[in-house]
Amino acid sequence: MMEDEIMKKSLFIGLVAILGLIGCSRNQEIDVPDANLSLFARTESQAESRTVVESGIHVYWEPGDEIAVFMGEKVARFTTDITAASGTATFNGTFGDQGWPEELDLWAVYPFSEDATFDGETITTVLPSEQVAREGSFGKNINLAIAHSNSSTLQFYNVGGGIRFSVTQEGIKKVMFEGLSGEIISGKVKIGMDENGKPVVQEVTGGSQFITLLPPSGQETFEPGVWYYILAIPGALEKGYKLRFYKDTDYARKVSEKKVEIIRSVFGNVDKADEGIEYDVFLPILASPDVLIASGRGWIDSFETSGPDPSEYRVEPMVSWLSVMEQKSVSGRGHFTIHVQENDEASLREGCILVYFNDFPVPDTLTVRQYERLPAFSYTTEMRTVMVPNVEGEDQTGFVFWGDDSNELYQPGISHTYSSSGEHTVSIEVRSKKRISFGGLNSGMSINFRELRNQ
Repeated sequence: MMEDEIMKKSLFIGLVAILGLIGCSRNQEIDVPDANLSLFARTESQAESRTVVESGIHVYWEPGDEIAVFMGEKVARFTTDITAASGTATFNGTFGDQGWPEELDLWAVYPFSEDATFDGETITTVLPSEQVAREGSFGKNINLAIAHSNSSTLQFYNVGGGIRFSVTQEGIKKVMFEGLSGEIISGKVKIGMDENGKPVVQEVTGGSQFITLLPPSGQETFEPGVWYYILAIPGALEKGYKLRFYKDTDYARKVSEKKVEIIRSVFGNVDKADEGIEYDVFLPILASPDVLIASGRGWIDSFETSGPDPSEYRVEPMVSWLSVMEQKSVSGRGHFTIHVQENDEASLREGCILVYFNDFPVPDTLTVRQYERLPAFSYTTEMRTVMVPNVEGEDQTGFVFWGDDSNELYQPGISHTYSSSGEHTVSIEVRSKKRISFGGLNSGMSINFRELRNQ
């Protein structure tokens, strides 16, 4: 009898162990390693047309270059492992555990950008309005190029064109380029391929009429006798162009009133661009930063001038969605409040305001960069002073609407005190949000995350 019970117990334990093993095997997760993929990329075989220009006739990839590769709805970052400049390069990356399909259809763009998008026929990315120079070449990550291929070999073609120039005088700290008819020469561009398989800019959103070139990294000024490059969107400058050269206290202008065509992958020479033109005294006009960031939901912001009397300044918004609401003198400065209309373009856009001092012919340029409408969350509070919650994420760009017709750029820990007690609804737009932490919840607070859930 006892032996039977022992046998039954042993049988039961054995069955449980077997079932346990079966259960474990069914639930076991097996890690599938990422498929490491390689692409072979060629630069466009024309003079002065890629990232690094050597001897004025060849162009090269350089170590550390990155491209965004699109395969259907997927996108991945591919990086080259070359150790010296080369006209061809292998780029490595991964689409997770997916290898190359039998029917391959790849699009790619240089340089890599987190914000670059692909809709099946066009790539959207940014040709920047502020560029950092490099002696004898483009600045790093400036020259846009795209590729389309049905194999793992990519032939890149350049998107923009422009000018290359040199200067004769020392001390130049900034150069600005513009068309005399206010043409859009930089901004967010949608790029497709024409019937010959070459890039063509199909649409520009948030464009700018100006391109500002700053000296190479680590240098305060441009070196006389050296070639520098400005990259722009291809198109006609119907009435010509203007180059402005700024020193600490002096400026000069070179104006050409002949029609100029900016051609893809072509750079016109303007040697000794400031030779023979007089430098005049430059009066700093803006006392505040010359770039403002705005929310796509509409925004109110302000800038200050060096002098105290706002009537001595002429302010000219260059786009219809910017306007001046109020001007007054505050603490010895001219104070101008501007209104930025809601952005209905669903993408970042850029506009500018020219600020002149009396009859002085050269304005300062205030640039306004307005984001698309970002997802927001909101909460109500009856506290007289309220502090924003902590939003964690890779991109801390955000906008706070305090609920009393005032707004502010998001920064962790900022607070706001209301002029009167009562209930207020605070809305916060953020670009990325891994975690949102409220430091002080109270029973009367209502929190709305609907937009974040629905994105």
